[in-house]
Amino acid sequence: MNASSRSQILPLALLLLGASPLRANESAPTADRPAKLVATVTPAYPYLMRHAGATAEVTVSFTVNSQGVVTKAAVVDSNNFEFNASTLDAIKRWTFTPATRDGQAVETKLRQTFAFSVQEPTVIRGTPVLLAGTNSK
Repeated sequence: MNASSRSQILPLALLLLGASPLRANESAPTADRPAKLVATVTPAYPYLMRHAGATAEVTVSFTVNSQGVVTKAAVVDSNNFEFNASTLDAIKRWTFTPATRDGQAVETKLRQTFAFSVQEPTVIRGTPVLLAGTNSK
């Protein structure tokens, strides 16, 4: 084989190596997954509202950033504004494992409802609900 043939084979071999599929010891990007709740804080029942026997249901929308921290929390529905501040204070202290898309942590918008009743402790209704189409890169 002459020097000219070898100089043509080397670039072709490098090109083929670059186009080869992942080897077994290399990892492919992980599947998409939603944010996972790690820790919660239960909202405080406002003192005067407890003694008055008041009840409430407060729904909050919030963003879980790519570090799993709650940001941009806002009340979207409430039947008693006296409960809003304690609900927002609590949700801002929740922590998550961030959602991923194509193996990368992404911001996600979620919604959570809290029910307050004197007869029962504060109830967190279900798990946080993903707001449709809100995962972003």
